[in-house]
Amino acid sequence: MIRSRRALLLSAALLSLLLAACSDDGAQPQPAPAPAPAPAPATPTEKTPEPAPPPVCSEDDVVGSISKIQGVVGVTEVSCGQFVPKPARCFSFKFKQALDHGPKSDGVTFEQQMQLVHRGCTAPTTVMDNGYNLPKYYYEMEPSLMFETNTVIVEHRFQGRSLPDTKDRRWSSLSIENGAGDVHDIVTAFKKLYPKRWVSTGASKGGITAVYHRFLYPNDVDGTVAYVAPASRARQDPRYQERLASGVLPAACASDVKAFQTGALGARRPAFVAFLRDTYGATEAEAAYYLESYLASFDWGFWQAGGDCAKVPSPTADDKAHVAYFENVLSSRGGAPHLAPAPTSSELSSAALSYEWAWQQGFALQVGPHVTPLLQTTAVSDARHDAFWASVVPKEPLPAYDGSVTERARDWVRGSAERLVLVYGELDPWSGGALDAPTHPSSGRYFVAGADHGANIGGLGKTERERASSAVAAMYGTPMKVQTASLTSLVRASHEAVQRHELAALTKARALRLGE
Repeated sequence: MIRSRRALLLSAALLSLLLAACSDDGAQPQPAPAPAPAPAPATPTEKTPEPAPPPVCSEDDVVGSISKIQGVVGVTEVSCGQFVPKPARCFSFKFKQALDHGPKSDGVTFEQQMQLVHRGCTAPTTVMDNGYNLPKYYYEMEPSLMFETNTVIVEHRFQGRSLPDTKDRRWSSLSIENGAGDVHDIVTAFKKLYPKRWVSTGASKGGITAVYHRFLYPNDVDGTVAYVAPASRARQDPRYQERLASGVLPAACASDVKAFQTGALGARRPAFVAFLRDTYGATEAEAAYYLESYLASFDWGFWQAGGDCAKVPSPTADDKAHVAYFENVLSSRGGAPHLAPAPTSSELSSAALSYEWAWQQGFALQVGPHVTPLLQTTAVSDARHDAFWASVVPKEPLPAYDGSVTERARDWVRGSAERLVLVYGELDPWSGGALDAPTHPSSGRYFVAGADHGANIGGLGKTERERASSAVAAMYGTPMKVQTASLTSLVRASHEAVQRHELAALTKARALRLGE
């Protein structure tokens, strides 16, 4: 059966995105000011308003306790689901945020979607801006599980349902500073409910968001654990490719992955084009475009997701074996047969990501030099974020790249950051943007041997695992309650579910670019 070209086009984006009183001494004395007139007596019907009572955490009325926090809207208790160990209670609500924080604020607000895992009024608390839109299910990261904390989970601004009204949407508000301001206001508000220790965390874009928040508001929390947090140095940072070529990858497997990739885009191209034509009804031109969309950064996606080296066909295998592997890759990534609904015009999460990456945060150069000479179509471009943005928001050009905040954050991490633990995967291509190792003795940076973009403390060797865990325990001010080794499967399962969610969200939003 011929499958939809539109379905193939949607899934073609998966791999390309994979990913600041002075005294007045000597002044003449001045006469005392005239006393202010006494206020008029209140009439019998007037009543002096009483200040709202501060939120007090009550285990008997958690919904009521959360609802008393200024800015919270619409608290609902929901099922925690499979990724949140019991005992715990979970809640969904929104939090009113300024569109612009600080001196630029003009009173315009939007509602930011949030989730809360509640474990106890006297428990420590973890805060996580996940960097993207929130999935429908609830999940926690390793620190929350290790120390059985409350977890405040934040959907990043301009993602998912955390969108300003169309008339209020200002793309210049999508800055690193405003993202950090969101977390600052949330922590400030919720500390009235949860007065014990606070630690921030996050992975990938959420990890670097946690670092940015801690850099700009160093006293908000008692420590930060950032996982696989890339700090790019350019709109398309070539240092990521330098890491992939540094010899850190297992040589034999890396060679086979490259051979599969270059073969499909080179000598074996006719067989792959024929497969796409015969299976999906693609024209020759479409097949070429799809092929490059899938495979130009195939090696990046393979190492990010922890690809199975045993399944990669040998360079000596025939075309049929290589095409079959390609088809299996498509299927394992929820490929062409799956058709996500087309996005509505309000679903601009992917455009927001492009704006953040292209303006201040930078991104990775994901297409290696072994592939570039083989590309024949316009499917892949170093200016992919620029082109994507122009296709979705054509009337507003992207600002020039400005990496100054990231550069200052890098300097802070290296020279000043206290109580900061950084965790990276040895094989993860995003480790090419790893922050420098902190020099403060309360902080540390760790690379998990053989790990991909799902690296965690539990995967470290015994000595480093104990050192990192002790550093995190000092942040929470309490002994670890659950050993990291026993959390590995749960952490990995939730990580994989989040990755699937992000891929689906990006694919759905990407369709807007492609005119679906």
